[in-house]
Formats: sequence, C-alpha cells, structure tokens
Amino acid sequence: MGTTLIIVELVIIGFQVLVWVALLLGLDWIPFAKLKDWIPLVGVLALALAYTLGIVFDRFFGFFTSKIQKKLLNPDSHNWCKHLRFILPRYIRTSNYKPDEAKKKRFDIMLKHSDAHRELENIVRQIRLLRATYINTLIIFIICCFKFGLSLPTLFILSVVFVSSLITWRWYSGEYAKALDGIYKEATKNVDSSQK
Repeated sequence: MGTTLIIVELVIIGFQVLVWVALLLGLDWIPFAKLKDWIPLVGVLALALAYTLGIVFDRFFGFFTSKIQKKLLNPDSHNWCKHLRFILPRYIRTSNYKPDEAKKKRFDIMLKHSDAHRELENIVRQIRLLRATYINTLIIFIICCFKFGLSLPTLFILSVVFVSSLITWRWYSGEYAKALDGIYKEATKNVDSSQK
C-alpha cells in the first residue's frame, strides 16, 4: 500500500509539471488527429512521463525548498531572510528545529518504532504533494500571466489553489515537526528507561 501511495503521489506531481510544460511549449506541434488511433499507447507514455517528471521535480523541489528553509533558519542570514521567516511554520521558527537533525530522528524512529515511522511517512508524503502543488501552481500562474493573460475566474482558481496548498503545507510541516520531536523524545525516553 505504501509503495502505491508513493507512485500515485509522484504521478500527480508529474501531471502538474506536464500542465505547465504544455502551457510553456504549447500543443500546436502535436498531431492529435494522427494520434487518435494510438490513444492507449499515448496514455501509457503520458503516465510514464508523468511518473518520471514526478520523481525528478519532487527531488528538485525538495532540494530547493530545503535550501531556502536552511537559509531562513540561519541566524546569520541576510536581513531579507529574517523578513521572510513568516513563511515557515511557527513551530519550526520558534523551536530549535534543525532540518539535518530531523533526518537523523526519522531514521532512528524507523529503526525502533515502525508504526510511528509509517504514520510520519504518510505525513511526509502529504507535505511533499502540497509542496509540489503550491510550486507548480505558482509556475502555472506565472506562465499564464506572461503567455496568455489571466481571466478573472482563472486568476481566482489559481490563487485559491496556491494559497490553500501553501497554507496547508505550512500547517502540515509544523505538525510534522512537532510529531517528529514528540515521538523521538518518547522513543529515546523508552530506550533510556529500558537500559536502566
């Protein structure tokens, strides 16, 4: 079940990327009339392409946002970074949260508490999908603005998707960080008490 969820998540991310790539390149060059007899094959190829793009862009978005998060959390960062910290969840801003330590905590929980790790992984999948959705929506918004202009309904829909996915990502990220710290403290407390 977990592998299926990961594949579905990556396909969704890939299809989001395909939307903005199609908007960017246009669809005029595709001979749709000649492809109508090949619809099943084209569907399979689109699915494979979406999966591949999902893998690539999920990793890219993760790398990109983790660099930004580290920059925003760095106390020695530029003044403009300090003004943008509001983007991060309150728990991450106000606690002593360090992204590199979070990876170690996740690994320790994976080794010692598989049920808790599965729950955390479900949250991580949702965070990754929300992150990709707000970034892809922003890219689609920018492409539509420059290439087509935006009608009011399109502007409204893209704004709602962007803002809601960003807010939900922010909330889930904070909840994840809290849950990770809480489970890790509980796991290390149980290990320490069993060693006595």
